[in-house]
Amino acid sequence: MNYPFIKDNKVICNIEFKKVITNGNAFSFLDIIFNDKKEFMNNLEIYGKGLIEYCKSNHYEIIVSKDNNKYKLLNMVLTKMGFHTYSFFFFDLVNFKYEPENNLIFKSLNEVGENLFKETLEKATMGDPNYNGQYDEINERFNRLKKNAGEYFNDKNWLLAYENDNIIGIILPQRFPNLPENGANFYLGLLTNYRGKNYGSSLLHKGMSSLIKQRVKLYTGKTSTKNVSMEKLFLKNGFISVEETLYMYDKS
Repeated sequence: MNYPFIKDNKVICNIEFKKVITNGNAFSFLDIIFNDKKEFMNNLEIYGKGLIEYCKSNHYEIIVSKDNNKYKLLNMVLTKMGFHTYSFFFFDLVNFKYEPENNLIFKSLNEVGENLFKETLEKATMGDPNYNGQYDEINERFNRLKKNAGEYFNDKNWLLAYENDNIIGIILPQRFPNLPENGANFYLGLLTNYRGKNYGSSLLHKGMSSLIKQRVKLYTGKTSTKNVSMEKLFLKNGFISVEETLYMYDKS
């Protein structure tokens, strides 16, 4: 697949992709070929708008391997164009053993209802680097998450976490519709007062346990490169970081 950047009916630059199998429409960025490098590099934001709109209209995401000999150039080009960057993390769930936290209780979306669940989701995302400072309307966000879950959406799997009757956080463990042996927490978040107090691992482990019950074998997660605390949480709990970077447009 090729995407040309054109000015005055001339191809200034051309990029090459190939489709890869992920939970979504992802393309691996293979190469960038210049016909007029100076023109292209001096107008990255302008050319980037066209590529971002193209990705939005087709729901495409872009992956670049760090093994690519043009990784630094591609990373610079895509970030200056306005794409947001994400890192991949994986965990083999086959041998994972869940040890419940005695002080935490979990209630499902089915139990608490959509209003409380959406209210908590909105509170948890405030200040979350994964949202890049952009907040769409909560009903739209919630409905988009449900749509992404596809046929495997089950309101008994999405959970609120409680301690002493107080809501502390939210997890959305979800099997991927097009990769049913893979899954992740579509979202994991803590309310502001409970961040930095070691609750993150407890919520992550509960989500992993739920994924196992959904017959998921591989946790396939991603997080914004700005979300350093989530990257540390993955690594702290034995996740493997993959040498690839995901580039996404702002979906809100």
